[in-house]
Amino acid sequence: MLSPLYSIIRYSANNVVVIRKSEWICLSVEKFKLCSDNCMDNRQKMVELANVGYWTNICQILVDKPKIFSEFITCQRKHLEEVGKKCKPLPLKEELTISLWQFCRIMNDYTKCYAGIKLKCSKNAIQVNLIK
Repeated sequence: MLSPLYSIIRYSANNVVVIRKSEWICLSVEKFKLCSDNCMDNRQKMVELANVGYWTNICQILVDKPKIFSEFITCQRKHLEEVGKKCKPLPLKEELTISLWQFCRIMNDYTKCYAGIKLKCSKNAIQVNLIK
């Protein structure tokens, strides 16, 4: 729901831009993983690699199944547009002068609204959406 990929999809002009930005991120993730191979195995390395795990999966689909990735982008663009119309937007970083309790309440409200909007995608596009 709030992953960087969704921000890229929502704020990019079109699918070509989303794909180019994703390819750039995939290249960066690959360089990072190669670089981390030279580091000792420790907790910090494992945490950092876990953080890019999501992108590793997305990049694999982008390379192996570009048509499905395009279906996913198109579907998500429509879904995020509908979410933007029906759900109260989350506050911007600059507006976050609220308590943790208020922030959690806002996040819960947004999550409920988001979950209430049916995802109308092809079976293939939904499979990309299920990647963790």
